[in-house]
Amino acid sequence: MRHDSTPASVADMTTFARIARLIARRPIAIIVGWAVVTAGSLALAFAGVGDGGLFQRVDMGAPSIPGSESDIAAGYSAGALQPGEGSSLTSAVIGLSPLDPAAAEAFAPVITAISLTDGVGVVISPLGMTLGVDARSLEPSSDALDPASLVANDGNGFVIIVQFAELKDEAATFRSHATVEAIIDRTLTEIPSASAYTFSLPLLMHDFEGLVEHDLVRGELVAVPIALIVMVLVFGGFLAASTPIAGALASIASGMAALFALSYPMNLNSAAINIVSILGVGLSIDYGLLIVSRYREELIKLKPKGGTRETRAAALERTLSTAGRTVFFSGLIVALSVGGMLTFNTDLMRGFGAAGLIIVMLALATALTLVPAVAFAFGARLGRPSILRRIWVFKFILHHTANVSRDEGPLASLAAWIQKRPWFTFAASTTLVLILAAPVLAFVPRNSEVELLPADFERRDFVDVVGSSFPDLADPDILVVAETSPAALNSWLADASNLDGVRGVSPAVERDGMSVARVSILEPDPGGPEAVAVVEDLRATDAPFRTYVGGQAAGLLDFSEAIATSGLMGLGFVILAVIVLLFLMTGSLLMPIKALVVNALSIAATLGVLVWMFQYGNLSGVLGFTPPGGIEIYVVIVLVCFGFGLAMDYEVFLLSRIKELVDGGMPNDEAVRVGLQRSGRIITSAAAVIVLVFIGFAFGDLLVIKEVGFGLAIAVLLDATLVRLLLVPATMSLLDKWNWWAPAPLRKLYERFSLTH
Repeated sequence: MRHDSTPASVADMTTFARIARLIARRPIAIIVGWAVVTAGSLALAFAGVGDGGLFQRVDMGAPSIPGSESDIAAGYSAGALQPGEGSSLTSAVIGLSPLDPAAAEAFAPVITAISLTDGVGVVISPLGMTLGVDARSLEPSSDALDPASLVANDGNGFVIIVQFAELKDEAATFRSHATVEAIIDRTLTEIPSASAYTFSLPLLMHDFEGLVEHDLVRGELVAVPIALIVMVLVFGGFLAASTPIAGALASIASGMAALFALSYPMNLNSAAINIVSILGVGLSIDYGLLIVSRYREELIKLKPKGGTRETRAAALERTLSTAGRTVFFSGLIVALSVGGMLTFNTDLMRGFGAAGLIIVMLALATALTLVPAVAFAFGARLGRPSILRRIWVFKFILHHTANVSRDEGPLASLAAWIQKRPWFTFAASTTLVLILAAPVLAFVPRNSEVELLPADFERRDFVDVVGSSFPDLADPDILVVAETSPAALNSWLADASNLDGVRGVSPAVERDGMSVARVSILEPDPGGPEAVAVVEDLRATDAPFRTYVGGQAAGLLDFSEAIATSGLMGLGFVILAVIVLLFLMTGSLLMPIKALVVNALSIAATLGVLVWMFQYGNLSGVLGFTPPGGIEIYVVIVLVCFGFGLAMDYEVFLLSRIKELVDGGMPNDEAVRVGLQRSGRIITSAAAVIVLVFIGFAFGDLLVIKEVGFGLAIAVLLDATLVRLLLVPATMSLLDKWNWWAPAPLRKLYERFSLTH
């Protein structure tokens, strides 16, 4: 009976063998081709083609559902945070009374300077209304002319509202808004007691653009060196370690160029850029580690035949026919997992799904072409001992981390220990996972906007200042828009003041043919659970006319409903696809079901830790964020889809190696021990790199990037340790021969369509 795996025959001209032969013939051409694609992609993503690069073409706002109640109601808000397509700017000046003659004297020339700025149509302040250079193309808004709304509650502050005419492009619009802000700030430098907080959509978008780009660049600068250092220890040399890094850089750069092209037919959220970067690093390192490790293993097997080009070509064929096939089908499963978001009926989630699908395909492409080409170009040097082994400390470390030929070691010993105590290991691991998952029961969804910015940003301070000093200009907690007269709406809302959580209701006014009323709540958080409950109560109350309830909480409800209605189809699609693909890889019906259950537990534990950290604010001082009181709802969807995809990566890596050994005649328990030793090293090494990389992104400034970065880091850490090294070996030991069971009809199907080596 054979107890070793049977490598694919060199003469076996499968698709993967053909790819290997092509790479062996033209490695330099493939490397140069990818280098050109990478350089061109970076230039396209950052510079663009005339209307700005990728960072200027993405949206930054909170997710919304076009045509929903909250979306319709938002069009009738007169709040300073929603001035209508970036057509106005609001600056709140605090510490200066508009009744003070000195204030009038100081700001008279300021108003004049603002009115002469390109695109300014009207400047409105307690000093009156001043027409700008483009006043002829713009009529002032009647809502902004109420003098009382422009003065602070305590009289020690006032508001300047600048309405702009339409400018030729976004760049010109931002320049005009930035010029107005600079004029106000220069004036206040001479008045120490006063301060200004300025807000407009172009300024807000610029803040988000800068933060996204800064977090991305900083994350990459942290990720690449850390990944390289860890992989030097994994492979025992710089050449082998740098090979997966080349794949990561190429896939991320080309992914950003693909997003730039995708931004024309689709509305992409800024987080899609970070998703491409984070997922690109993770998958490229996963796939690159597996390819390079298997290639070095094959080189060592063929070492007695010498390091000839033919020998290296044979090693490459064996690598792609085994590890390459594993990478391909692992990538296919990950692509189906993240592609499930394309079934959601929201632009935000479809954009994330498209971004994830693109980067998975590109990571696969680089792993199956660029990484093997670089490895082949390095020659037989990849199989030689590193110079680091001459140093005692590194020799000891590399003996345990970089030895690809050992079937015995710490992981095999761990598997043997577990196989003697499978029930204990299973119970203890499951209990720990459930404990970690417990906080998810108190999960509070969020749909934040300005709150995603760091606490010290001016746009975020503006929200607090306007809410406390200029309540009439603040976005309402809840907005009710009705197709009726103001009197009829007031009559219907008369009982709304008695609803739980409601502080008061303002008299309805007519706006653009609709009646609009503002509802204030007792709690200060307009997006919290209390606000959500009030929105639900208002929507549940029958009215004799059509009503639209809006606001931040209403937007959260509409988005959650859209996700729930379309998410079931996506979830069903992913589950079915995973079961089919894993069955065709393993011939087992129980393995796919076990993988789904175990990975679901891992994701639940991840979300539980995330709730503990971000919703409850634990470690907020270390991580530098203000607890938002919940988790962004789309972050949860991203973590579920991408975390599940990464978990399936490791599942396929481990199962494919165990299945290869079982097919070679090795008993189940021995195959698990040897398979865990051989592939577990890659899994734990990849996980170590990816966790460090993701944490690097998590120390960015944007809250949503912190949540995604730490969430994925936690998901990978839990899956590669608690799940993959403990729970999976325990379950496979308990199932024993039933691991590979399938009904007779399915067994025949597997024999015909199996995806084995």
